[in-house]
Amino acid sequence: MNRPFLCVLLASALSGCSSTPSTSYEDPNRPILIENKFSINDLDKVATAAVNDLIAKGDLEGKDRPMVFLAAIQNDTSEHIDTQAIADAIQVALLESGKFRFTAGAQGQQYAKEQVEFQAQNALPETAVKAGRQIGAKYVMYGRLTAFTQREGGTRSNDYQFILRTMNIESGEVLRAKIERIRKVTTNASVGW
Repeated sequence: MNRPFLCVLLASALSGCSSTPSTSYEDPNRPILIENKFSINDLDKVATAAVNDLIAKGDLEGKDRPMVFLAAIQNDTSEHIDTQAIADAIQVALLESGKFRFTAGAQGQQYAKEQVEFQAQNALPETAVKAGRQIGAKYVMYGRLTAFTQREGGTRSNDYQFILRTMNIESGEVLRAKIERIRKVTTNASVGW
């Protein structure tokens, strides 16, 4: 074979292997599985299960719209998972249900403190908000996410378990607990290119 022909053939083959990435908008509510790590679909699944359970069981101890503090969700997996996003999804859904109220976490309390200090110095005295008048939470919700991985041959299983508990702060009694499990199995082809 002649050299120019080989160069053209090689260039054609290489250019056929390269591609330009394409980007498109997709429905964020449609599950998509690309890998078997914890994903936004899993976040939605565990948050929805926790919220549906709390709403279905009704008010806590007969209290209408109880005041709740949502603590941080503990990540006991080896993956970097934004557990604050799980807490946010739970809080938003419960607030939208109209059945629960929440006290602000540390970030919200910092903003409140800054605003009270600002108003004390800059607002009309009759309109300035005063500190120490917040409603205390009677309940705390806290959760934990764990993961277990199993491998055999070309198969890998990632199992996730999420638990959300609701506790009466005064008595220490756990009133509600909900576990949601997710299993993702990936099988690698035994022959690859």
